Amino acid sequence: MKTDPNLRKYQLSFCTVCTNKEINFKEGTICSLTKQKADFIKECENYSENEKLTQERIEKVKQKIYEKYPKQNLANKIFSSQFYKSSSEIKAKRVEKTNIKNTKYDSTHFKVLFFIMLIFFFYLVVTKFDKLLEIENNQNEIYNFGFHLIFIGILYYAGFIKKYKKDTIKIDDFGIHFRQSEYGIKYENKTVKWNEILEYGILTIPHKNLYSYNIILGTKTLEILKMDVTSMEITPEEYIGIINEKLKNVA
Repeated sequence: MKTDPNLRKYQLSFCTVCTNKEINFKEGTICSLTKQKADFIKECENYSENEKLTQERIEKVKQKIYEKYPKQNLANKIFSSQFYKSSSEIKAKRVEKTNIKNTKYDSTHFKVLFFIMLIFFFYLVVTKFDKLLEIENNQNEIYNFGFHLIFIGILYYAGFIKKYKKDTIKIDDFGIHFRQSEYGIKYENKTVKWNEILEYGILTIPHKNLYSYNIILGTKTLEILKMDVTSMEITPEEYIGIINEKLKNVA
């Protein structure tokens, strides 16, 4: 049976730091207890962590994050550049309800689209006002005006509500489910299990007088994932608080 490469990668992220690992020249990394390749989906009942190897991997993940996203310092304060702050340096906020589902709204696009709709509305009023006053003789103009108003509503729905109500982050007992993307790259669905997270924190990105925020997740597979939480219903510090609480329950 063909093995899912992503699942195998996830399994190996545990096997390589397990005291029960064994190297087989034919099969690769196997379990010294079962003499088989890993077959777990979420957790392995035989997993025994080698703390030294795990710590080395944590440091490696941190190094990868800081190579990509520098720490806050005087230079990035002066030049208003992005910076990363680890969860250990953040004063996390506690959230009562941790099993939440939030929807991100892009406020910038909302303001731009609303402004365009407003200009279009006033344009219709100014250009059609005189004809609209002659109700008896200009029913076609009234219908035309109504059509344009309906069109504005459809454009608003398609351009904002439908398009930008799309970045859902779901947190449950299994892990974090979200969509990530970079500029020019299509959105990709991601699920990060709690026992997969080694390092996490907040990436702050300044934009003139505004800031955008991302939760950065460093995993056991050495992936560095970015989760946009800029316009969520809760703050980035509250997300850190949720992750802190969830990781306390990880075996």
